[in-house]
Amino acid sequence: MIQVPDHIRYLSNAEIAYRVESLLKSYSEDLLLEPMKVPVEHLLEDYLYERERLQFDIVEFSPKERMREVVGLYDIGSHKIFVDRELYESEDLRERRMYYFTLAHEIGHDQLHGKALRSQANQLDLFKKNDTFV
Repeated sequence: MIQVPDHIRYLSNAEIAYRVESLLKSYSEDLLLEPMKVPVEHLLEDYLYERERLQFDIVEFSPKERMREVVGLYDIGSHKIFVDRELYESEDLRERRMYYFTLAHEIGHDQLHGKALRSQANQLDLFKKNDTFV
């Protein structure tokens, strides 16, 4: 079981849902009117880049990372999301869904944790081994 340090605030499901809805509402209120696909790439590459300078890149993950089934990561220090090129280039429908899920997942790390951690530089020490959330 992961031990969360006492100074890291727990986010309830309700707070996470509120933050997601707030982000989607600020991006496009239409997304909250009825169930629809969220244009995750546009949200990331255009909206979040313009609003917060959140960056995104497709990279070659190492065989070791692939064996651990790591397909994406968020680097707190550089404020950047990385996704594995194999997942991005795949024509397999399951892997395409996984690509979009991974983008949304890594955006979640940034939106839920990134600002607080970057605003308190001493908290970045928690991730000194590799400076990433996976």
